[in-house]
Amino acid sequence: MDARTDIWSLGIVLYELIAGRRPFDSDFEQALVYSIIFDDPPDITGFREGIPPHLIALCKSCLAKDRESRPASMDQFSRLLGNAPAGKATAVRSWIADRSWRRAELAFGMIIALIVFIALLMKFRSPANVNPQGKIVIGIARFENQSGDTSTAGWPAFIQGRLFDNFAGRTDIAVFDPVTSDNMIERALNIERKTRADAITGAFGETSVRFVVDGIIAASNGGSTVAINVRDLSNQASVRSTFIRKDNAETLAGGVDSLCRWLYGSLISGYPARSAQSDTNGSPQPKVHLIPAVSAFAQGSELNYRGDSLAIKYFERATQIDWAYIPPKAWFISRLMARGSVEEAAPHFKALEALRITGSPYEQVLIDWAGGQVNNDIPAQKRALTRMLEYSPGNNLFLYYLARLKYVQWDFSGCVETLQPALKTHWEFSKMYFLLAEAQEQLGRFAEARHSLEQSIRCDPAHPESFALLSTLCRRDQDSALAEKYENQYIEASGSHGTPTADAYATIAKLSIERGQDRYANRYFALASEARPDYPPFHMGRGEALLFLGDTASAIREFRRALALRPGYADPLYRLGEIFEGKGDRNQSLLYTQSFLRLDSAGAHVPEARARLARLMK
Repeated sequence: MDARTDIWSLGIVLYELIAGRRPFDSDFEQALVYSIIFDDPPDITGFREGIPPHLIALCKSCLAKDRESRPASMDQFSRLLGNAPAGKATAVRSWIADRSWRRAELAFGMIIALIVFIALLMKFRSPANVNPQGKIVIGIARFENQSGDTSTAGWPAFIQGRLFDNFAGRTDIAVFDPVTSDNMIERALNIERKTRADAITGAFGETSVRFVVDGIIAASNGGSTVAINVRDLSNQASVRSTFIRKDNAETLAGGVDSLCRWLYGSLISGYPARSAQSDTNGSPQPKVHLIPAVSAFAQGSELNYRGDSLAIKYFERATQIDWAYIPPKAWFISRLMARGSVEEAAPHFKALEALRITGSPYEQVLIDWAGGQVNNDIPAQKRALTRMLEYSPGNNLFLYYLARLKYVQWDFSGCVETLQPALKTHWEFSKMYFLLAEAQEQLGRFAEARHSLEQSIRCDPAHPESFALLSTLCRRDQDSALAEKYENQYIEASGSHGTPTADAYATIAKLSIERGQDRYANRYFALASEARPDYPPFHMGRGEALLFLGDTASAIREFRRALALRPGYADPLYRLGEIFEGKGDRNQSLLYTQSFLRLDSAGAHVPEARARLARLMK
């Protein structure tokens, strides 16, 4: 830590004094911490008009994530604030004077006073590390079923889910995502060959988890016994152990709920351990869901975590068994939206929204997330995902979805940073590595992008587009033989997923043209056009590639083919108008430009088309 840590804190105060609100805000501590680490503060000009640019720049530099980008000292901060370039100091004074209220002037005076105070404090203070206490994070491992009784087959998933439901949404406890936990433990068992006890302890070694709950289901006279153990990872000691004796599955939920009250009190309130059955004090218990529904949801969650498209069937099955079960309903809607079934998802969301009043805080945020997807509201989705990660840290799928939204908003650095916790768990999810590679490529980190794609194609199932993107990176590195190999693998993988060969060729072509590899774009658009000659966009794409290659005559031919197949196709009209203006053919350019503007009045090309029309009409 150095002076720039305090400069950041001063930036927080400066932002709030100007904007009237904090740059990072949340009702929940972990969501606030997550936002501070990964999110940029909202544009301060959105909360007040007329702020001098030099003051905006100072505020931004103080709040920079990279400390090297902040003022290095209070002296430098003071100079940046008080010694503005000519005209800017006057602008600051004018900005204060022009306010019809006195708040801005008072705020400015407070800033100056604060600068003096912090300067003195920094001069005389001794270093100190501040580590604000957050929630207690617990992990819940899948229980081992050693009973040999087939009637208890659904108990491990039910107990794990019930424990999660009891603790998720609390203000003082967070639950590390159970699906991520199970896969981390499975990796430790099968790949690292650890004992179960060591696997459970080691799996959470690099996480924020403090306590891990696990246990076994064993046969006993007249029923089954659930033995539950709680490990304290801070000292590798087993801090609690208790038992629940149940005669049948129907009474299991009550036993687990009673255990949760005992466990909550032991971890939070510190009262002595006692019989789980005798403890009736605690928060309201979540709804009891049918064991078959919980088992179906657990199966769907595991498949979803692995990227298997069959997950949606298990989510649907869980909702059919138990119509009031909120989490599988939210995930079912998410999977429908992922495959573009918006009309099918809408009535399901309406039914889900009706359950909001019965849901826990965690379930209500799940509903918000589903609604954000149905309404295509990216900010709402990001808010919900951030909140869900507060309730369930370590949820790799939530991290992936949040990173994907940041990528869509061109926040490539934020995308990469958001995925880091998931990468540490060795998650074998091909789409995550593909997304990471896309962001790394956009940042110019080509070697890292290629490495991420190589990781992606090693996952099972591999995301087909990873092969296509990898081929373009190989061509960038002048590795044509390997590029050809990956292109062929992409076409084969796409075919196994039901993608027509023509569409596979077109994907390679689009990736190539986006990266300036026009010769290969032309080649693959030509193959796509041969495989499906009646599809206008393929001819349009090939025309673009030919135009970039300088073959204007062939480009005109392809654009006209696209128009012949689809007379109302605006894009080729725009390009033809552009080409003929360049060739000096006023009449042809005028014809195509006017035709384009009749079809498109709001697209990205409209301003340039109107400017061209004005030039041609002179």
